[in-house]
Formats: sequence, C-alpha cells, structure tokens
Amino acid sequence: MIEVKNISKSFGKIRAVRSLSFEIKKGEIFGFLGPNGAGKTTTIKILLGILKPDEGEIFFEGENVFKNIENYRRQIGYVSQEVSLYKDLNISENAEFRAGIYGVSEKDFFKNYKNLLEKFELKEWEKELVKNLPTGVERRTSLLCALIHDPKILFLDEPSSGMDPLSRFRFFNETIRELKQKGKTILITTHYMEEAEYFERVLLIHKGEKKALDKPENLKEKIKKEKNLNKLPDMEEVFFEIVAGER
Repeated sequence: MIEVKNISKSFGKIRAVRSLSFEIKKGEIFGFLGPNGAGKTTTIKILLGILKPDEGEIFFEGENVFKNIENYRRQIGYVSQEVSLYKDLNISENAEFRAGIYGVSEKDFFKNYKNLLEKFELKEWEKELVKNLPTGVERRTSLLCALIHDPKILFLDEPSSGMDPLSRFRFFNETIRELKQKGKTILITTHYMEEAEYFERVLLIHKGEKKALDKPENLKEKIKKEKNLNKLPDMEEVFFEIVAGER
C-alpha cells in the first residue's frame, strides 16, 4: 500500500532520517520501534505529507504522494504524541470540525460518529469540554476524530503514552485488532519494546537508520541463533543486540 524509497531528512546539521526504505502492506499492523530521538516522528511526518524529504520518494497505491497530496491526505488518519484537539470544544464539536476538514457528508458523519462514540465508550463524556477530560478519555477522543472520515490508513505516534498497563493491554488487544479486522492498515510508532509483540512486522530504527525489518518472531529467532541462547529473547534484548552490533 505504501512504498518508501530512500528518504532522508535533515534539520541543519542533524540528520534525522537517513536513506530509509520500506514497504507497508495493505491491512497489516506495522510498527516503528526505537528509542526517543530515533527518527520515528520525523518519518511519520514525512509519511503524512507534513514534511517533504530532502531525498527519496513515497508512493501510495503506486502514485507519488506529493503529486496529489490532498487526495492522499483524505486516505489517512493520524493521532499524534500530543493530543491535537481543541480544548474549548466538546467531543462532538471536535468530531464535526474534523469531519468538515475532510468533506464528510452529514449522513456519513452521524453514522460514523455514533458508531465510534459507542465503540470508544465516550457517550457519557460527549458534551464535556476536552480540557476537562481525563487523559485516557482524551486519547480515545483523538482516535475517534482520526477515524471520523473512515481513512484507509491510521498513523499512531506513541499512542499508548500515558496509559496505564491495563489500558495499554486493552488498546492493543481490542481496539487495534478490531480496526485491522475492519480492513484498516495501521502504522504505530513506539519506544516500548514489548509493544512489538502486537505488530505483524516491525522496523527497528536508530539514529534515523533502518537496523532491521521483519516479523518479531523472526527477529527473536535470529538473535537466539546468533547468540546461541537457550530461549527466545524479548524484543528489548533483540533491539539492544541489533543496535549494539552495528555501532
């Protein structure tokens, strides 16, 4: 669905992304795994069309995204690290505003909004101003707004940040899996290594460079064999070995 070819991005003397190439398949849960400052957020912003790469190209369903950026943006939904909602509006007003940006018809809006409000258990908070919402409710509202126009692809940048362990478990085991079942392609960035267990494929990046790209179980088997371990390592061990081995 998305093909990234040798993209690079610098900010002054800082090279945030370095000749990064990968593909995202239709309907998969694809993860970016790396520590803070690895280049994950910069890459996401390039994939969203917010930033243009200094070098390289990005294709969506075979078409260069920057040749028809507005059409591309209508196909994607995005939840940033920082909740990007209007604090002095309530949930329904934020959803209406986001739907208006994407040109969602009134009929489709009410259908999508009702379903999402129920799915994310937000009905009791519907008329509350965002600035008064608990953190977990606010993040669920961000997800509702990102899905209001029924995008093909959902980009989630550190979506579980600030969640308690139970909320994180429910988010990945219920919300993400259900979205996949509905045909969504989902790209998630995280620095929580254990979250890689939920991804079908994971891209390990460090200092803006691709270190590995494969299924989590394949990466574990690779390190187990290379290090002659008695049991499979966890993803934190995998990341450490791959990054440390290439320094």
